[in-house]
Amino acid sequence: MTLRFWLVVSAALFLAGCGGAEQRISKHLERGNDYFAENNYEKARVEFKNVLQIDPKHTEARYRLAETLEQLGELRGAVGQYQSILSEQPDHLGSLLRMAELYLVAGETDRLEEVLGRIDAVAEPGNPRVAVLRATILVRDGDTPGATVLLDKALAMDPTHIGAGVLSARLKASAGDVSAAQELLARLIQAHPTDMRPRMLAARIALEQGDTDTAIEHYRVIVAEAPDNLRQRTDLTRLLLAADRREEARAVLDQGVEQNPDNVDHKLALVGFVRQQQGMEDAQALLREMIQKRPDQPELAIGLAGMLADAGNTVDAKATLREFLERDKDHPASVDARAALARLLLAEKNNVQARQELTAALDKAPTHPGALQLRGDLAASEGDIEAAIADYRAILRDEPSNTEVLRRLARMYRARDNHALARETYETAIEIAPGNAGLRLEFGDYVASRGLTETAASQYQAGIASEPDNVRLHERLARYGITKQDWDSALRHADQMIELNSDTADGHFMRGAALAGQQRYDAALESLDHALQIAPWGLEPLSLAVRILVDEKRYDEALALTDQALSAREKNHPALHLRGGILQSAGRLEEARAAYRQALTLRPDWGQPSGR
Repeated sequence: MTLRFWLVVSAALFLAGCGGAEQRISKHLERGNDYFAENNYEKARVEFKNVLQIDPKHTEARYRLAETLEQLGELRGAVGQYQSILSEQPDHLGSLLRMAELYLVAGETDRLEEVLGRIDAVAEPGNPRVAVLRATILVRDGDTPGATVLLDKALAMDPTHIGAGVLSARLKASAGDVSAAQELLARLIQAHPTDMRPRMLAARIALEQGDTDTAIEHYRVIVAEAPDNLRQRTDLTRLLLAADRREEARAVLDQGVEQNPDNVDHKLALVGFVRQQQGMEDAQALLREMIQKRPDQPELAIGLAGMLADAGNTVDAKATLREFLERDKDHPASVDARAALARLLLAEKNNVQARQELTAALDKAPTHPGALQLRGDLAASEGDIEAAIADYRAILRDEPSNTEVLRRLARMYRARDNHALARETYETAIEIAPGNAGLRLEFGDYVASRGLTETAASQYQAGIASEPDNVRLHERLARYGITKQDWDSALRHADQMIELNSDTADGHFMRGAALAGQQRYDAALESLDHALQIAPWGLEPLSLAVRILVDEKRYDEALALTDQALSAREKNHPALHLRGGILQSAGRLEEARAAYRQALTLRPDWGQPSGR
């Protein structure tokens, strides 16, 4: 055979191989996309990884894998995939946009600006997704009119763009143009019948308008679209209960159990409903019936023990767990049962028996996260910081994205004064869960205690981006604004506190402080008076109100405030000290000395009056 013959054969084989690879890639991609559309993210991950095994530089598969990892809650892995794409293809718009969105949520302002510059260089003018991103930033910064203009332009180009439409509808509703918001959402729902975001917002707007029936109908569609989603099912249940439609609410949960017979959480949700509506005895009876029907679901027995413990019946709770352990000591769930039993024993301060149960659990399953966490918590409570750190680290080897354990580990590093590791651990947890407002609040408070107020403020601001109704975050930012004399910011956050909870003395105090900073003293005194009506002994509003009144030589009004504070709490040495200061400023020196002496009698170690 000639050389030419072999060259032809080799070329044919090569082309056939290429064709086979392309066909396999196409099939894996198609299956991965189908699984993703069905919310079957684990199988979608496998298919997209199969593509990358054939062609590691296949951009579409890597991008789809990143999206899948996000759905699975593996944010760090997703970020790694987006960054891998950008290292090969720096102008990949989808990855740039997603990284910008993640930086926005994370409060990474510098990185966000850098990525936005790259986006502007490659995105077409008027790109709706870019418009949504920039509009979100404007909303964050308080420029709602600017955000509205951007979104209107995006919707002019693509009237049914889901991101632009949902954000625009939210802004319209917030501005009071409810009919325009509802009209836009109806258009989005018609164009995207399987995307539940516009329905969720439509339901919320309906509720705000007092139209519970419409909200319920939206939620029925949402639940039908994802029958295994327990959170949405329980949201529908709450709406039905609010409308006094208890039987329908029960039917929704019954249907959840029927449609998800192997899902214990749906059963426990039904039991919780019965407990709330009919009482503990009926709930326990239902749970025992479920246990009898499905003895292969030991989580039900553990749930019964938890219910008994909640009712204060720890004796029967422990007996239920021990009965299961005697009957099925080799069952895989026996470790969960021992961990639950240890938790009850720890609550009773019975550390010795708790440690015995945890030892037995970990002998059977050395890496069981629940048992390791409890043993770590036990060690921490006893001051054994190193043992606690060892257990938390053991959990993280198998569950590196467990943010609750990362939080505990950071606290242990703080207790050990290892602040570099504490900060690194908090930052790792936030990278995994950038939308966890509680985590950002804790980290912000920690870095603030270290004097890093700018870093703290950025964490609080990022927390509000994901949880705008978090009063504690607004309180921190209001205080930060006062410290920085950014009175407008302080006033904005104080007003938000009051809107969320009108009975917050702190909110009214900080509003008063911000108004005082703007030299609007009458309005400040009005807010401080609100604070003192809620908490007459409150030192912060009392001190500031007294200072304003003394500066204006309104001594009698200032004294009346201290009288009010002393009436609410007689042994109030700070109020006596303030009273002495008022009298001294008024030239009533003998009365001032008497007030200072009285303050020192209550607190001899308090140095402030003695100097006076």
